[in-house]
Amino acid sequence: MAIKKKTAAKSKAAKKPVKAARKPAPKAKKKAAPKRPAAKKTQRAAAGGKARTLIVLFNLRRGVSAAAYEKWARDTDVPVAGGLKSVKSFKVFRAEGIFGSKAKPPYRYFEILQVSGLDALVSDIGKEPRMQAVAAAFQKFADNPIFVVTENFAG
Repeated sequence: MAIKKKTAAKSKAAKKPVKAARKPAPKAKKKAAPKRPAAKKTQRAAAGGKARTLIVLFNLRRGVSAAAYEKWARDTDVPVAGGLKSVKSFKVFRAEGIFGSKAKPPYRYFEILQVSGLDALVSDIGKEPRMQAVAAAFQKFADNPIFVVTENFAG
């Protein structure tokens, strides 16, 4: 009987139509990932260089009133210098302390200017007639200011 079953199984298999072997689908070519939009690069190139943040660290000169400087910064410096085409943001900060310490901060004031490019900033300063007076007044308030040029690389 076992022989008959095997024969029967073979005959059933023989009656089934044979399926054609499938060909593997052609592999799709990998496409390069799309690049980021070039809008920022275009803006930077048009501005004469890469966007930068200028951080100005300073203390006031001896005899200069903090109230006088802060009023001038709010009423004159930020509106005029912050109004330049190349200046995207201009903020002035007063140090209150050093986090986790009772030590005195090395600088009392910080100006942070985000600019479209240093070349553009220099050009705009030359084109704005009020900037000469603003720069001269700043030098009378600030004691040896340090202008740090920075580039954002994260965040």
